[in-house]
Amino acid sequence: LGYDIYEGHDYVTPNRLWSPWIEGNFTKDLKLIDKFTIEINQTLSAPFELILSNNKNPDAIDSYSIKLIVSETQASINKVSNNSTFILNQTKYIDTFLHKDHGSHTYWLSIDSNDLLVKYGQGEVRDKLTIMKCKLDKEHLKNQIQYLHVKFNNTTDLSKLKDLEDTTTIKFCRFSVANHDPPLFIIKRSTPTCEVKTCGLEFSGLAEPYGTLYKDVISWRLADEFEQFTEAAEAIHRSVTNPDGWCFQKLQMKSQTFGDKPNILGTYLRITIGENNFAGSRYVLEIWPPLHYSPIRAHTNALGIVHVLYGQVNIQLFASLNVEHQVPFHNATLEKNNVTWLSPGLNQIRKIMNPSHDETAIVIQTYRYGKQDYSGYEYFDYIDNDDRQIKSFLPKTDLEYVEFKKIIIREWNDDIAKRNDCP
Repeated sequence: LGYDIYEGHDYVTPNRLWSPWIEGNFTKDLKLIDKFTIEINQTLSAPFELILSNNKNPDAIDSYSIKLIVSETQASINKVSNNSTFILNQTKYIDTFLHKDHGSHTYWLSIDSNDLLVKYGQGEVRDKLTIMKCKLDKEHLKNQIQYLHVKFNNTTDLSKLKDLEDTTTIKFCRFSVANHDPPLFIIKRSTPTCEVKTCGLEFSGLAEPYGTLYKDVISWRLADEFEQFTEAAEAIHRSVTNPDGWCFQKLQMKSQTFGDKPNILGTYLRITIGENNFAGSRYVLEIWPPLHYSPIRAHTNALGIVHVLYGQVNIQLFASLNVEHQVPFHNATLEKNNVTWLSPGLNQIRKIMNPSHDETAIVIQTYRYGKQDYSGYEYFDYIDNDDRQIKSFLPKTDLEYVEFKKIIIREWNDDIAKRNDCP
């Protein structure tokens, strides 16, 4: 549930856990496969090899394998045939090798035997984060891949690798990485000049539960929820910018939420709507004052839909949550009525900012977890505003929506009354 946002299966990320330590074997029989992606996440770095082979013993003379080697000095894709190794592609850049700094790092290998294509990447499993790729020759068609072999520190001896069990997560899926990046937007319908692969995912093709969540948030109207109070957005903006406003004062109280030093721009408001679920609240209204922003944060494999009600927000996506790597790989601005999404493994690590100097942005969003993703960890991990360390944040409401609505309407009416009393 949740790993396939679109019915075309183009954007499925690895979702099947495999632990060699639990199974007592670093070889897994995959049966016969044409498409396959494997992902390794490490919080303690260790050189590794991923070997896709036609033989249960990859070292046999007659075996055929595609091998990814990642160490501190190299990252290469190799073909092993008749006991000979051929380098198909390799990188020269240290950032593509094994990372030794503290933090979490994800590496992945994807193979499409039909297209004779292999990809290696880091971070989220998506085409844009492909580091290198290579085409396979027709010999590959004669050798059906069936087995996955994994080595760490050049060994498969369980007794020597026990320390890695709690710091290594391996996932796989029987799909390859699409040859285009998933669009960030959800659109009502595609047109000849705006295709799904470039403009956005057409909502009619959304898999569940995304389709239902989309219908819920796209129909949400602030004025309707404020009981036909058409000035709701303006009233919220006044509360944000007026020193006497509840929003302004609450933001001041939150100035140290994401760092030791007060930083008023690094704040926003969370107004919860409806009943709680294990991903927080059913719906969250986020209020972003002009030029305010979030820290870089990870959503722990939640799935969700985000709808911009007023203003605009800029979203930056990151390959990993790491203090040493804070360069986004994608940047987009969402305008009023734009809708975006996140799924387990995609669009998870992000930073949000209101780029406007004079307009408050208001966003409605909903998050869920698939059953296999809910581990009881209800926090968002983030890089603090001092850019020094990764911390955890338990999403809490700043106010329930019903009470928030009463305050905003009262402040608006009081302001009108004051102006009417002026001579």
